[in-house]
Amino acid sequence: MPVRLGIGTRFWLPILGMSFEEYWSSPRKMLEAQLVASKWIMENIRDDRYGITVSPDFQNVREASGLGCELTFREGFPWIKEPIIRIPPDVQKLKGADMTKLGLTGRIVEYMAHMRDLIGEWRMVLEDGPIEIDLGSGMGTDGPLTNVSWIRGARNLLSDIITNPQLVHEMMDLVTEKIIDYNHHLREMAGIPKDCGMGLADDFAAYLSPDQYREFALPYHHRIYEAFGTKERGIHLCGKIDHLLELLVREERIHSLDGFGWVTSPTILAKVMGGKVLLYGGPSPSLILEGPEERIINSCREYIELFDGLGGYALGDGYNIAPGTPLSHLNSLMAAAERYASHDLDESKR
Repeated sequence: MPVRLGIGTRFWLPILGMSFEEYWSSPRKMLEAQLVASKWIMENIRDDRYGITVSPDFQNVREASGLGCELTFREGFPWIKEPIIRIPPDVQKLKGADMTKLGLTGRIVEYMAHMRDLIGEWRMVLEDGPIEIDLGSGMGTDGPLTNVSWIRGARNLLSDIITNPQLVHEMMDLVTEKIIDYNHHLREMAGIPKDCGMGLADDFAAYLSPDQYREFALPYHHRIYEAFGTKERGIHLCGKIDHLLELLVREERIHSLDGFGWVTSPTILAKVMGGKVLLYGGPSPSLILEGPEERIINSCREYIELFDGLGGYALGDGYNIAPGTPLSHLNSLMAAAERYASHDLDESKR
């Protein structure tokens, strides 16, 4: 059984003794930090990751920034300062937003060009030999609904869904169009085929009922999949999505659920998607942070018992490793897979 931990920038920046402001200060600083962190991860964390890919990294606030929102930092982490659509006429602000030039998405375009020039200066050598360094395309989205929640405000958006659905559709249409146009620009910069597909997340959609999801999320997801000729549809949703699982299989027609949250019932997930959809996720990040190790391993065993034998499951966290998590806790997931997956699980039941 494959094991892959969701180790993001917020986990390893403190290990490097670096703030987000410093990390974002130049393309060289960002590239160096990613390379140092990648080497540390590859040599210290036991999971099945392979290869090293670097790319401009401006976290979950990048698209809202590119749509016109102001950035701030809370306890060192980047956030959007405040919504920019306070009253319906404010939607007009979105029409002139050029994400290729504005905010953090504009910086991605700039950093991509610099990183392409800089990457040849480094050679990565791990304990077992050299490894190639790839430059990612920078493509992907945190989702049209999630970005509308940033620019409108979460409470306002949930209220609008009930009281002003026309406004929601207007915002969703504009934001989806901007996301597609921006990622087409990145695709052309990277020189990759038109049918390249694209990474899609939309965590805020977990708050919707199935009928609301069909109306306010699904049509816009379809537009994104189709715009990039996505052959095998994947989505990241790490909220509680028990109520959306059937819809994701039958109507969104996903091929992979790329990081499900621990709050989603693994029993329901196995019943609805097991053996049909590639799945990646597992125990609570808080449990992995706090331990102890044997409790982490026991939680992993529950996932292994449910999914092992169905095919298409990778054990991970559910979802995104917390800063300060001990290395021994991280490596407990691989220990659980080695102890209980496949034939080892069968032996333990005899």
